Amino acid sequence: MNDRFKIQDENSITKKYCKEIYSFFYKEMKRAEKSNDYSLLKEKVGKLTLNALWLDTPKETATFLLKANRRNRRITDQHLYTLQDAMLRNEFKQATADPIRIANTGLLLDGQNRLTAIKNTGKTQRLLYIFGMTEDMINYLDKTRARTGPDTLDIHKYPDSASLSAIAKLAFMAEKTGRLYFGKSSGRKKKSQSMVLPPDNAQLLDFVQNDPALEICTALTKGSYTILGVGRAPLGAFYYAINKIDPEGMYDFATKLNGINVPENHIIKHLRDKYTKLKNNTMVPIRQKSIYAKIYYAALAWSKIRNGKEFSKVNTIKLPRGLKNNEPVTIKHIIELLK
Repeated sequence: MNDRFKIQDENSITKKYCKEIYSFFYKEMKRAEKSNDYSLLKEKVGKLTLNALWLDTPKETATFLLKANRRNRRITDQHLYTLQDAMLRNEFKQATADPIRIANTGLLLDGQNRLTAIKNTGKTQRLLYIFGMTEDMINYLDKTRARTGPDTLDIHKYPDSASLSAIAKLAFMAEKTGRLYFGKSSGRKKKSQSMVLPPDNAQLLDFVQNDPALEICTALTKGSYTILGVGRAPLGAFYYAINKIDPEGMYDFATKLNGINVPENHIIKHLRDKYTKLKNNTMVPIRQKSIYAKIYYAALAWSKIRNGKEFSKVNTIKLPRGLKNNEPVTIKHIIELLK
């Protein structure tokens, strides 16, 4: 391999040399910026024999490099908040396959989200840099699809990785915030409001590996999500929430909801009848068919079973008491049942 493209680290290059190389780049960038002439910088950086190196990147360096962010993509808010959260928790990990790319003119080609996160948090991070690329390389970056949560789980041989990933993300956010999540909330939140940060791929894998209940909850949604008429992710998130309260009870509840060993007049039999009616009756008000309403019905059945009211001759699966006309079921109604 050409020596110009070898990745160097502290085992093969001294801190002093790293500092000298970066100091050279910093000074030349400053000079080019003042004169608005990048031709000399292009010539000098192009002569460097070192194209890739690891560098500690403090807030000041990130701020400086972002000045050369003239032709990059827009900052992605959700990704930025995820990075900042990881940095503040000292959990940020730089992937060697995704370096900060800087053109031989000093143009920042890739890495603006990471550098902005460092600037905003003030947390120094050790990043991999590649110098000396041509500016036209910006046209070829991000052409391939980024690795997703399901990709990561699939690589580690987890079955049903797409559903497991979706359920684990909702469960992760619930664990982190102490709230329940069944999918994207309606309405836009202001940037000033706290955002719910889904796990990155490394966090997702760690979360799944350390909690086998996620695989169990995912498997149990296979037979029942079509009955409820909701996605597997919100149903799995509900199963995970009640599993935290009573694992054995959750398993019994889910298997019965799948139609296995359901006695006559059992509350889950009424629950299944309720879902069938909602599915077949197109005249049912929309508030009774929302995801929150459908999860509420399941939570109500769960609550009745826990309170010893498993059997009833009449169907007692109804909307919350005191709900006014056209008032929707909310997550608060569900949480009340799980206390």
